[in-house]
Amino acid sequence: MPAKTRTIRRAAAVAVALAGILHLVLVPEYLAELPWLGVSFLVAAAGTGWAAYRLWGRDDSAAWAVGGVLSAGMIVGFLVSRTAGLLGYLSPDVTEGIPALVVELAFLGLFAYRTVTATRPVGARRF
Repeated sequence: MPAKTRTIRRAAAVAVALAGILHLVLVPEYLAELPWLGVSFLVAAAGTGWAAYRLWGRDDSAAWAVGGVLSAGMIVGFLVSRTAGLLGYLSPDVTEGIPALVVELAFLGLFAYRTVTATRPVGARRF
């Protein structure tokens, strides 16, 4: 496996792990305030932990997919909870969650890069 591929995969593993850790830190607070949100953060942290573990060791399509779905879902949850409200929850702090948003977007960018480079035929020209 080329070193560049391993570097991309491991950077994605770090990004998705950080997203999970940032949500895991908030679990106790949200379990007390809104139990359904605390549980969703806990599930997201577990899923991102699994994806990070799998991606660190190998190029695992399932881990990429789980990380992508969770990252996209957390981004959508962030945006909805700051605009229309998410199941009755409207966050008063627009800036809380920005670090998680950054690493989720980073993961999705790496996922997109991996997808484009993995599907390019051998010898295809780059533009």
